[in-house]
Amino acid sequence: MADETSLESTLRDLHCRMTRLQAHPAVGAPALAVPEWDRLLWRIGRDQVATRRPALSQDLAPARRPARDVYLATQVYEIGGHTALIGDMVRARPAADASIIVSNLLEQNPPTVPDVIVSRLGVASARVRVLPGPSLADRLGQLLDVLEAVRPDTLFLFHHPQDPLACLVSQPELARRRLLLHHADATPSFGLSLPGVTLVDLSPSALANTRLLGMGSVLLPLTAPDPGPRPAGFLARGRLVTASSGSAHKFAGPDAPGYAETVALVLEATRGWHLHIGPLPDETLAGLAAAIAARHVDPDRFIYLRSTPSVATALMEQGCDIYLASFPIDGARTKVEVLASGTPYVRHSRHLPIEGDPSIDTEGFFVWRSCDDLLSILDHLSTPDELRVHGTLARRRYEQNHHPEVFARRLDLIVQGVAPPDPVASPVDGDDANRAGHGLDPPR
Repeated sequence: MADETSLESTLRDLHCRMTRLQAHPAVGAPALAVPEWDRLLWRIGRDQVATRRPALSQDLAPARRPARDVYLATQVYEIGGHTALIGDMVRARPAADASIIVSNLLEQNPPTVPDVIVSRLGVASARVRVLPGPSLADRLGQLLDVLEAVRPDTLFLFHHPQDPLACLVSQPELARRRLLLHHADATPSFGLSLPGVTLVDLSPSALANTRLLGMGSVLLPLTAPDPGPRPAGFLARGRLVTASSGSAHKFAGPDAPGYAETVALVLEATRGWHLHIGPLPDETLAGLAAAIAARHVDPDRFIYLRSTPSVATALMEQGCDIYLASFPIDGARTKVEVLASGTPYVRHSRHLPIEGDPSIDTEGFFVWRSCDDLLSILDHLSTPDELRVHGTLARRRYEQNHHPEVFARRLDLIVQGVAPPDPVASPVDGDDANRAGHGLDPPR
C-alpha cells in the first residue's frame, strides 16, 4: 500500500506541475517539453512492466505480434478534430484490429461512451474501453492490464498534454511501435522526450516549431472524408453567403476582433447571409443578435447550425461562397473539410509575413488583419469567376495533400518508420496561380 500511495503521489504531483506550467503567463513556446519529467515517468513505467511481467518481452517477439492498433486518449468528444482524427486513422488502417482506450483522467466520459461519439471513432462500442480509476495509480494498473491483454503492435498516443499515463506505458514490451500525435502543439506536454517514440505533427507550422526546439518529428497532414464535387456554382442565392465554424473559445482572445461585430459588419457589407456552424452559448448568440440589430441587418440573415456530422456537406447544402476561419484559433480539421467542399478559404492573422504579399499566405489563401482588409477581400471575391478560381484552389489543395487515400499512404509509411515525402507545396499553377493574388490591394 505504501508503494501504491507513493506512486499516486508522484503521478499526481507531476500532473499538477504540468497543469500549472501550462497556465503560467510566461510560457508561450510551442512544443515545449520537460525532458526530466518524461524520463522520470518512463523509468516508473519500466519498473511497472518489470514487476508485472518479467518475461513480457519474450512473449511478444516482433515477428509474431498480431496486427493490432491501440489508440490511447485522455478523453473523446462529440465534436472537434481530436476525436475525428482517431476515426480517420482507424479507417485509414482497415487491416489493423483497432481498439480505443480512454484514460478518463478528467472524468468527463461516462463508463460507456455514447453512440454519437463512438460513431466518430470508427470502431464498435465494445472496442472502446474507459478506465474507471479512480486514482492515477489505479488507472495505470488498469491500462497495463488492457495493453497486456490486447498486445498491440502499434500504440498511438492521443493523450491530453497534462496526462502522464502515456509516458508510463510507452514501453517496447507493450507495443513495438509507439507514435505520439502532437495535436496540442502550442501547449507544454508530457511525452515529447520519450525514447523510441515517433513524434507526429499535423501541420507544417507545428512541425517547424517541434524541430526548432531540437526534437525530431514527421508530418501527417490532416484528412477528412471526400464529400464529392460541389453540387452548384457560386452566388446561387444572388448575394454572398459566408460561413464560420467553431465553439465560442475559438473566437475568444485578447487581441482578436470581436466575432459578433465582425459578422454584423460582413452582413452589412455583403447584404447576404452568414452561417455559423458549432455550439455557441446563449450570451454569445445574444451578442451576435445585438450587433446585427445595431447595423439594422435582418436577423434572419444570420443562420445558426449548432452541429453537423460534416462541415463540408453543410457548406455545400447551404450554398456557402466563402469560409471565414475562426479567429484567433483556427480549426485545423475544419479547414480540411472546407477545402474538401471547394469553398474559398479566408483566415485571420495578427502577424505580417517576412516577405511576399501580406494578403496571401504561402498556400495561396487570403489573409486579413483588420476589418478593412476583410471587406477588401470580400469585395474581391464578389464575382462567380473569382469564387470559382479560389474554390478550385481549395479543392486542389485537398486532393493533393489531404484526401483520405493520400493520408492513408503517408500514415502507412510513418508507421513503418519511413519518412514520407513532403506535401505538395503549391496547389495552383499557370493562369490560376496568377489570378489567385490579382487585383487585391495589400492591407494598410
